Amino acid sequence: MGGGKAVIIGEPATDKSPALLRAFARAIHSLEGRYYTAEDMGMSPADMAILAEETPYVAGLAEGEFASGDPSPITAQGIFNAIQTAKAHKTGSRDLSTVTVSVQGLGHVGWCLCALLTQAGATLVVTDVNPAQLQKAITVFGATAVSPDEIYGVAADIFAPCAIGGILNARTIPQLKVSIVAGGANNQLATAEDGAALHKAGILYAPDFVANGGGIINVATEIEQIANRTAYVAEKLAALDRSMELILNQAKFEDQSPDAVAVSTVLAKMARQTAA
Repeated sequence: MGGGKAVIIGEPATDKSPALLRAFARAIHSLEGRYYTAEDMGMSPADMAILAEETPYVAGLAEGEFASGDPSPITAQGIFNAIQTAKAHKTGSRDLSTVTVSVQGLGHVGWCLCALLTQAGATLVVTDVNPAQLQKAITVFGATAVSPDEIYGVAADIFAPCAIGGILNARTIPQLKVSIVAGGANNQLATAEDGAALHKAGILYAPDFVANGGGIINVATEIEQIANRTAYVAEKLAALDRSMELILNQAKFEDQSPDAVAVSTVLAKMARQTAA
């Protein structure tokens, strides 16, 4: 779980159709259960229901005995926890009531994260390619909106990338005016060298695949048919948070990028599994 990703290239608002989704589902079905799909950018529980008409290898359904629904709120909770943990690592306090967070992307995950941050008292600066979503964030969260290109240079305490990947690179890192990067986007670093560049700049990076692991945990309860989903998810989110803390502590002790520590941890676990 979490080892693969399916992508349909197109604009969800105009290109997505039931026929396209069913064709996608048939392609998934041909893999005979080696791959399950679930929601991510541009997809919804309603789309999952259409896929499920063609294949059982789909999760994130809104209805059914083990339905897990939209994983975005769980993903956002894990990211929120990671932000608090990174903040405590940097300042000694998990309190977010005096911080400014710049959030890139107001999709399902980014929006849920903004709600959690607002409840915690954080001040938000946000961006999105959808002007209507930006205006909604101004109204709902009292956020300040900036253009997509401006988000990198915003003076804030924390930057939370929650849109596309590869946005931390040689062009954007020098623009950052934050002390922490912790968000939900996949593959935020364009290269491993960019993780080292953040570290050299004194910016604490919370590895994305640790911070955003809540979504796949939520989906796992459906695929594995786990009865007590709430307790299972809560336990795993707490474990994710402990993993993040261990990674940040080791990175500090070894004076290296948290990304390098996280990747080496994964490789070591995979080697042990292979050996077993």
